[in-house]
Amino acid sequence: MVFAAVAAALLLSLPSIRVGLHSDDLAHALAVCGQAPFPAQDGSPLNLFAFADGDPATNREAIDRGMMPWWTDPHLRLRFFRPLSAATHWLDFRLLAEWPVIMHAQNLAWLAAMTLAAAALYRRVSGPGAAAALATVLFAVDDAHAGAIAWISGRNGLVASTFAILAVVMHDRWRRDGSRTAMLLAPLSLAAGLAGGEAAVPIGGYLLAYALFLDRGTVGARALSLLPYVPVAIAWRAIYATMNYGAYGSATYIDPAGEPLRFIQAVGVRAPIQILATWGLPYSEVFEMLSPGAATAMWAAAAIVTLLLLLALVPQVARSPQARFWTLGMLLAIPPNCATIPADRVLILVGLGAHALIAQMLVSAAAELREGRLTRMRRAVNIGGGAVLVTIHLVLAPLLLPIRTRAEGHGRAADMWSLPMLQADPALAERHVVMVNGLGAWWGPLFRINLEHSGRPAPRRITMLASGYRPVEVTRVDERTLRVRPQRGYLVPPRTPAGDDPRAAAMLDRVYRLQQSDIAFRNDARAFRAGEQVHLDGVTVEVAALTDDGRPAEAVFHFDAPLENAKWVWLYWTGGAHDVFVPPEIGATVRLEGGI
Repeated sequence: MVFAAVAAALLLSLPSIRVGLHSDDLAHALAVCGQAPFPAQDGSPLNLFAFADGDPATNREAIDRGMMPWWTDPHLRLRFFRPLSAATHWLDFRLLAEWPVIMHAQNLAWLAAMTLAAAALYRRVSGPGAAAALATVLFAVDDAHAGAIAWISGRNGLVASTFAILAVVMHDRWRRDGSRTAMLLAPLSLAAGLAGGEAAVPIGGYLLAYALFLDRGTVGARALSLLPYVPVAIAWRAIYATMNYGAYGSATYIDPAGEPLRFIQAVGVRAPIQILATWGLPYSEVFEMLSPGAATAMWAAAAIVTLLLLLALVPQVARSPQARFWTLGMLLAIPPNCATIPADRVLILVGLGAHALIAQMLVSAAAELREGRLTRMRRAVNIGGGAVLVTIHLVLAPLLLPIRTRAEGHGRAADMWSLPMLQADPALAERHVVMVNGLGAWWGPLFRINLEHSGRPAPRRITMLASGYRPVEVTRVDERTLRVRPQRGYLVPPRTPAGDDPRAAAMLDRVYRLQQSDIAFRNDARAFRAGEQVHLDGVTVEVAALTDDGRPAEAVFHFDAPLENAKWVWLYWTGGAHDVFVPPEIGATVRLEGGI
């Protein structure tokens, strides 16, 4: 059954091998070849997952290159310690640069290893019966894994989770079988998992749950059993603290240690969404694309599902230490994932416990039905609840997994260099591209990365004046100055409707997701001041006015040469394509509708 489950996971994920390279994959390819698009990557394998290092000078260089928008917090830090995963990418792009199919095949190999590790843990904890076999199948075909499988740069989730699960397997071998080899391998596996990425952090909840519910030693011995992992955790955290890893200044990434209040608030919002996405539908990513009313409804539904789920688990938890282990491990795995916005690809270790519980519930329900001594109500609950779980996890999940893995590449690697003028301009490397209204803050990075990776000349500088998913008014002040006023200003809070009437807002809108991309580079802890200036190469940005809630409402761009100078390449987003922008006459105003 184990190898059949692994085969099913690989077969259903096979469409991923045709996804190719996109977004971060392209950035990694350039960095490995010595053309790091983000200055913070600095050519080191340890910094392959570094996008901003907190140094204002480095961030200023990134802004000039177009890798960050002008409103970026000067002290922004987005730098992640993933040396083991980075090493696999380094080998990929050194040895297999022309063979992305093989890179995707490596992801599939990690998927197989992770599934085998999960199968070993299910068998050891739940026993060699139907529950362990079913849990393995559920884990193997979980469509929530699609992001980590199909995105080469998302491999860190597979690498980290594989070694994290192995740490618990080795811990069980040590504590149950007395294996001294396993006693040494368990903390080493945890260290390898943490070297793979932050996705390994949630496994700590399972180790604690094991000591509480499965370990058969004395209270003191159980506490001491966790001691080998303490130096690993301390060393990992020390590396983060002393080597400038972590997140700061972003609204989409939260440092739990540095911003505890924001993190606690995020857990309250995001934890029920993770439970809903793990046990049912919809995907957790949907939450960030919902209108305020729809998001509140989804959170309320998720909270109700969480409460009902906990109540449904009471009989299992009451009679089974294994259920207590899986339940606490699952619940403790959730908070670390709340440090970023909801995404199914970070739910691997939450699903590890959830699938064991689903299997145990289904097996128990089937046994009770066979015994035939249930009340009519209990029988209806068993049949109805079992049908829902089977439909979601054994019917829909395997159907959705190949669809989601194949779709993962769509929309990430837009053809940013499709304009003929850019393809044919050999002097572009000496020119400065000005995008009046790019499609979100990631327009600049994608524009440069796609150009450079395709071998085309990339511009010397890129500046995006405003995001173009909302209308933008552009006024020519003089021969060198533009005044730009986006609808509702800059750094628009997520879920802000397009029109003036919130009741007319679309229930599901990708614009809300794009708003998240803007605030990824600056949170509300460091507000702009009216008159504040940002000095860049070739242009100075002045915050001319603020909104009522303290965000830039209007920005004035002072260019160091007339707008008609040949050094500038003017572009704008029409709502469906890029086109050439012609600066208006002095005193004139144009309105760019943008949109998506």
